[in-house]
Amino acid sequence: MLSLRRVFLDYDLGLLRIIAGLWGVELAARDARAAADELAEALLRPDAAREVLDSLPPEARAALENLLAAGGRLPVAQFTRQFGEVRPMGPARRDREQAWLAPVSPVEALWYRGLIGRAFAEARPTPQEFFFVPSDLAPLLPQPTPAPPAVPGEAVPAPESPLIAGSVIVDDTCTALAYLQNEKASLPLQDKHRAALGEVLLQPASLEFILHLIAHLGLAAGTPFKPQAAQARPFLEAPRAQQHQRLAETWQTDPTWNDLTHVEGLIAEAITPPNDPLAARQAILSLLAQIPIGEWWSLESFALAMKDRAPDFQRPAGDYDSWYIRDTATGEYLRGFENWDRVDGALIRHIICGPMSWLGLADIGQDTGSLSPAASVRGRREEWGARFRLTRAGRALLHGARWPADSPPGKIIIRADGALAIPRGVNSYDRFTAARFTDWESPEADRAEVTTYHYRISACSLARARDQSVAVRHILAFLNKAGENPVPKSLVAALERWEVAGTEAVFDEMMVLRVKSADIIERLNASPKTRRCLGETLGPLAVEVKRADWEKLREAMVEMGMLADSKNV
Repeated sequence: MLSLRRVFLDYDLGLLRIIAGLWGVELAARDARAAADELAEALLRPDAAREVLDSLPPEARAALENLLAAGGRLPVAQFTRQFGEVRPMGPARRDREQAWLAPVSPVEALWYRGLIGRAFAEARPTPQEFFFVPSDLAPLLPQPTPAPPAVPGEAVPAPESPLIAGSVIVDDTCTALAYLQNEKASLPLQDKHRAALGEVLLQPASLEFILHLIAHLGLAAGTPFKPQAAQARPFLEAPRAQQHQRLAETWQTDPTWNDLTHVEGLIAEAITPPNDPLAARQAILSLLAQIPIGEWWSLESFALAMKDRAPDFQRPAGDYDSWYIRDTATGEYLRGFENWDRVDGALIRHIICGPMSWLGLADIGQDTGSLSPAASVRGRREEWGARFRLTRAGRALLHGARWPADSPPGKIIIRADGALAIPRGVNSYDRFTAARFTDWESPEADRAEVTTYHYRISACSLARARDQSVAVRHILAFLNKAGENPVPKSLVAALERWEVAGTEAVFDEMMVLRVKSADIIERLNASPKTRRCLGETLGPLAVEVKRADWEKLREAMVEMGMLADSKNV
């Protein structure tokens, strides 16, 4: 920062004389420049610095020690929030009111004694205005004894029903890529694709997050949004622990994922100047690194520690009034530092209970134990409780330690009826490949308890695979390699027969119109209005009815003078 002389060169002669008087210095100079030189030289004597320090009020001395402990400078917004402001006034008002005799804050007391300066300096993402101790004065002042770093927050008892994080993000990434391979989906997802993916992901709340990671890593691209073999295959073939680590590190270093715009309960209408999501994320992760691994920790106490140590971690120049962020429930605009907990604190809670939980970096606990882990997966963020615990993967990410290894991959279990049971530990590329020629079967168990994925080979899935240039011989070769057991002979025969003969039978859901006499069917076939609602004749007294048209047929029959009853419709 600037030297004492350089600070004084910006002051008028009257202010320099005020500072000199508070230091007990007689100025001989008659112009401001000469007075700045003379005053700086007088103040930079060790004995003078100690004397003026001893004369400071306790609050002003505490403010100065706080500034020195922070390396000699702090943003104006942060310093004044804690220790008060310097009243803006010109020389005439200052001299008339003699503001230096009754300073309204510790900061103003330091200002009129020349112990601090004020200037702009480079900072991320934009330059900020700082209060600082002049660079040549700081060494003459007693340096505060550094307090041992306090742990940010408080440990709490373990919850009754924790949501234990793991490498579920690996499974869901594979599921999403498999879905995108089989469907013509584009970004942003249409509602039907969003709903379908929400049904099959183990962590449905992470859908947007996973799609972003997939795009950012280049695992899928284009319109429609499809897996890219050159990037997706090596990723899926890698050991599960490597996939897990890569996904976590991608989020950790990604400047394009803006966590703030995904906080539940907030609507970010305009963020100007723009926030720096990477800097905010790194500030939170840096403080999280000071928490003991494996201990349950109070989420609220951690947020308060962040508020105490680095309140402006995401605010350029400590500005709390420029962003237009609304509360979803009330529509209220959340501006000013008084809404720190509802915006900045909410971001901290979101990062821990959202991305860090999804990525297996933090376990989440409820206060009451009344909710099951599955309910926590599906529920709103505030229902997830107020405690968390960093996992071994969290420690690896925050401290650069070795990533925890997963169990050896399992094998696909192949059944004679065409069903495939694929344990979650199976190599991701094997499950991705199996999904290309099978149909997904929804698990009966709650998705939070799923340990095995279930798929089934069908004529429809084989036709879809054929459209992707996957032949039966490819399927059999894959199953023989990836299966825990040999492919049953009956299934081999069924696959080979389908390849030759195609689909030989179709299960179809239909409605049947039964009548008492054959002439009724003849009358219905004779009328263009009713004929188009009919399907195949099933005998002299029954005919198939198109399910979508049964109500139209019934209405038309009434017009023809016939009333029909409906059962099990």
